[in-house]
Amino acid sequence: MVTEDDQPVEFSLTPGRVSDSAGLEDFEFALPERAWVFGNKAYSDDELEDVLSETGIHLIPARKHNTTRPLE
Repeated sequence: MVTEDDQPVEFSLTPGRVSDSAGLEDFEFALPERAWVFGNKAYSDDELEDVLSETGIHLIPARKHNTTRPLE
């Protein structure tokens, strides 16, 4: 995870057999409230989005065409 200025904030190394969305659960998300976290399509996890949203962090993955949660 990096800032908008490409400064590293947090990272996690996972084995190749671990999916990106499962690896996302390794992050502590020690971020300020109202932080926005952007990711590619592999980071779609509705449950994690809801949990983070409750703490004031917004997880915004690129959406697949058949998503149940399209971006406005």
